[in-house]
Amino acid sequence: MQLSRTESLTSLTESKKESVEAKINQESIQGLRQKIDLLDEELAIILIKRFSLSQQVQVLKRAQGDSSFSPKREQEILQRLHTLFPLIPMTTIDKIYCEIFNWMRPKD
Repeated sequence: MQLSRTESLTSLTESKKESVEAKINQESIQGLRQKIDLLDEELAIILIKRFSLSQQVQVLKRAQGDSSFSPKREQEILQRLHTLFPLIPMTTIDKIYCEIFNWMRPKD
């Protein structure tokens, strides 16, 4: 079966349209991924700042003769985050912050 000229042009136009849509979609994906990459960098910078502040607290607590590890403080942080971000499952917050706490906990 042979396609008419109109059918051929329609088919070609649809194909080109799909190609253009795929290109736009790919550009959108790349643009979104670039935004995600920037957020990842910002998160890493924020974690480093948090680590620095945590170290300062540890130094001050040691100078006062206190233990620099405070499970109560960690629980307070988790409770505050659970309240602030109810759309994030509590277990997710707990897992993320458990890793953060472990990294920032004194190694002595």
